Amino acid sequence: MVDAVHRAYNNGPRALVSWESRTGETVAAPEWTREAITRHLLYSTEFRCLFHAAVDQVFHALIVTQNATVIAPDGTVDEEKRKALMDTIKTYATWGKHMDRAPRGAAPKS
Repeated sequence: MVDAVHRAYNNGPRALVSWESRTGETVAAPEWTREAITRHLLYSTEFRCLFHAAVDQVFHALIVTQNATVIAPDGTVDEEKRKALMDTIKTYATWGKHMDRAPRGAAPKS
């Protein structure tokens, strides 16, 4: 998605965009980096569904990583790591219930 926005910006409106810097200099056709596009998409309240998807991905990565370490090499369960995994799963379930109550594309209700 970031690459598509980057390509569309460079092939379309970039030539028409300008802004005035703090020093009063006009910046014409400014670059919009992929990093800046990523920040815009994830942190803008305009694209809440992307942020929510990113949070889901964080939980998935944590759960998979934690799950891989719960069983010690000797085959026993590492109780501390099991508890941490269960806490992550519980928190993820709470997040999911919270999101289920929110209208599509909107911020969840507090």
